[in-house]
Amino acid sequence: MLRHALLALTLLGCPPPGEPDPEDTGDTDTGDTDGGCEPGPTDEAGLVMTEAGLVRGERTGDVWAFRGVPFAEPPGRWRAPEPPACSEGVREADAWPPVCAQAHYEGPTDETSEPIGDEDCLYLNVWTPADAAEPLPVMVYIHGGGNQQGSSSEARYGTVMFEGDLLSARGDVVVVSLQYRVGPLGFLVLPGLDDEDGHAGNYGLLDQVRGLEWVRDNIGAFGGDPDNVMVFGESGGAVDTCFLLVSPLAEGLFHRALMQSGACIARARAEREADSAAYAEAIGCSDGDRACLEALPVDAVLAEVEPIFSGGIVSQQWGAQVDGWVLPDEPHAMMRAGEHNHVPFVVGSNADETGFAAAAATPASVRALFAAFAEPERSELLALYPPGDTNAQARQSFVAATTDAQFTCNARRIARDVAAGQDEPVYRYFFDHSMGTAAGRLLGAVHGVELFYVFQTIERVDDFSDGVPAADATVAGIMLDRWTRFAATGTPTGTPAWPAYDDTDPSFVISADPTVERGIRDDRCDVWDRARLR
Repeated sequence: MLRHALLALTLLGCPPPGEPDPEDTGDTDTGDTDGGCEPGPTDEAGLVMTEAGLVRGERTGDVWAFRGVPFAEPPGRWRAPEPPACSEGVREADAWPPVCAQAHYEGPTDETSEPIGDEDCLYLNVWTPADAAEPLPVMVYIHGGGNQQGSSSEARYGTVMFEGDLLSARGDVVVVSLQYRVGPLGFLVLPGLDDEDGHAGNYGLLDQVRGLEWVRDNIGAFGGDPDNVMVFGESGGAVDTCFLLVSPLAEGLFHRALMQSGACIARARAEREADSAAYAEAIGCSDGDRACLEALPVDAVLAEVEPIFSGGIVSQQWGAQVDGWVLPDEPHAMMRAGEHNHVPFVVGSNADETGFAAAAATPASVRALFAAFAEPERSELLALYPPGDTNAQARQSFVAATTDAQFTCNARRIARDVAAGQDEPVYRYFFDHSMGTAAGRLLGAVHGVELFYVFQTIERVDDFSDGVPAADATVAGIMLDRWTRFAATGTPTGTPAWPAYDDTDPSFVISADPTVERGIRDDRCDVWDRARLR
């Protein structure tokens, strides 16, 4: 675990079952519907024909909700997803799908996990306004969880965070949330898993591509515009959004992209393969061959998955690899060279991403954080984030340092590189609002808190049963307006104006009193960038 944590900080990013089908070629080009179902609306409200057959949603206020719609066949273990077969009858799309099989850690500081979920998990959810008169913008959300846990139905503070009904109704958009394979089931890469073209790994990304293909081919039947699709994600979902931005397999499948609190770092296949080989040995398949791995019960496959966060440091035990196919090259190099999918783009982060880790910080832990760095950066970092003589000072510096290294400075780096490689506008934001609860004020603008405001589920938080505080309601209104305007037009217009990114490094600062600030934490990020390159 320590090696992953050190790699994470060094890279300064989101760091460091069916039987096999003998005819499976790994091809993910699934634009046709050979199964015989032709997607389209029907005469019955709430009943829609998809490429896999009829689905019936349920009315929720002014929105139709369709939960658990299949976008792929139940996946073969460590095989590319296939489009769903057309089936007869009507599927009642009224329940959340099973989460993808994962080692689940309940909280960001937990050190123990339990296996949950199912390998048959490639489903998505759709919310669409009931009275849509013309094709609407589509917002496709990719959940976070470090590419090793998470789901479309994740609940916090008494509510499903990504429930899309309020966002759909208030923003006049079609909302989609999709699931994808995570952990070793989504990203294990070994020679024994190669398909006939020599491809292995990146299965979670292939699932997301398949989900976007489903949106392209089916969303018109739900009132969405397949030519106006925004893909957005948070944390691990933001990382994956960036990978979709540079993947040729996703070309043309989306028209705007938005990253919330993520990095864009993919490791070489050789590195991922070495880690996967060690993992395979740890779970009892030292030869790493397919037969041994497929024979394991799913709980055994998940037995050695590490926590995502360890003392405020993000561990990317599982994630994408540069394979020459899904990811042709290192993502930042592709963006700088303009070899990515050119679309209007937003990237941002939160002011106190690692606030949940503050309680354990001490002056010694802050000094240890920088011990591995060479001079002069080590001294510069200690000056920027002084350990202090008390735990209170240390906590403040620890949260600031781990937030900037892993999130703030990555947002700047990504904004710079995308803007350098395209003419389409790029925008950066900085979320600086604390939820108006006792815990919220203690944690600050912590990792993931902005999702309650994007999805409008802030009003369903347990502590707000008597009403949402005015400041929280204001921030929810700002995020609804800017996110849906960007989805519809590619420009997050409003007052104050949100300027396109340029060499002055402008950020739209999201709070109850929004502003525009240039050069947010630039002095710190300049040091982190130098440290990263040494």
